[in-house]
Amino acid sequence: MDDLEFAFEELQLTIGGFPCEGAMFEGTAILSEKDGLFEVSSIELKGGHILLPESNRCYVVTSREKMLFHWIADVITDTTTDIGKRAVEEWWEALANDRDDRRMGYGYGDRVYNAMREAAE
Repeated sequence: MDDLEFAFEELQLTIGGFPCEGAMFEGTAILSEKDGLFEVSSIELKGGHILLPESNRCYVVTSREKMLFHWIADVITDTTTDIGKRAVEEWWEALANDRDDRRMGYGYGDRVYNAMREAAE
């Protein structure tokens, strides 16, 4: 399956099992398939700041950014949080739709094209 954009708001960090009240995050995470499940591969916070788990050739990640990425990703992948439950639901729904479309001979690009065409009509 292709990556899935997962929008989140009012994400509250949990550090050491305790919520960090007063600090809420909003943005979009890219969920990617890993061993049949998903992982967070990047995060874009509201305002445009990109968080990555590691540095790459184009972007140097500071230790603080890396820590923040992992704290936010932990909330998104934790099925005991409301955001984590929603992420799992959206992931499985997208995965089921992708498999149904492939059986019918459609790909992800076909779904996007059809949705854009229907919206224009």
